[in-house]
Amino acid sequence: MTVRTRPLFTTALLLCVSGALAACGGGGKLSPDEFEVVDRAPLVIPPESELRPPRPGEPRAQEIDPGQQAYDALFPGKRLRRQTPPSDGESAVLLRLFPSEPDVRSNVAQKELEVVKKALLLSDLLEADDRQFRPDNILIERLRSEQGGN
Repeated sequence: MTVRTRPLFTTALLLCVSGALAACGGGGKLSPDEFEVVDRAPLVIPPESELRPPRPGEPRAQEIDPGQQAYDALFPGKRLRRQTPPSDGESAVLLRLFPSEPDVRSNVAQKELEVVKKALLLSDLLEADDRQFRPDNILIERLRSEQGGN
């Protein structure tokens, strides 16, 4: 090395060594304390744990529609409109625009059967005899040797 490059090389070497030492964390694992992870107080059983008696005129809990209850919570004072069934005219238009295939279930079953047939190929290969996988030239050579030997 020349005299001019030596200080540059020494400086670069010191920077690399100091970077490598700074990257070492000392090997000690710092895991969080499981009791300090949660910053909320644990759940407490409420002092009144008895069931409330039913009030006259209120609907039973099983009869309350959860969708209606959520709508009431989001939009108080408004009622959720249920969709009315389509009229005869709407049904006729829909049937003309989008006719349904009468044999759609058999078509789906046929497509599933084709998938199953394709999947059988692997099982057929696994169950096949080893003699089926010999190259064709072995059979030709064996036939030639049998003809030549007779």
